Amino acid sequence: MAGKLTDKTMEYMREHNLNIFHVLCTSHFSARVLEKLNFNEIFSFPFSEFVVDGKQVLKPEEPHVAARIFTKEI
Repeated sequence: MAGKLTDKTMEYMREHNLNIFHVLCTSHFSARVLEKLNFNEIFSFPFSEFVVDGKQVLKPEEPHVAARIFTKEI
């Protein structure tokens, strides 16, 4: 489903002359979809490093370990 939605978005982007697709993933599974669609990871921020007052703020279960930004030129 995620792959089909991403494909539809890219189709829309081509029709409207939009050429850079940026996606922020906080789920390991959505990131895997983008990897399979040949998106490039340009940034990753581990949840373990998101600390406020010495305490980790976000503690999702494995395999969700980082927020990741992907891009693709359309």
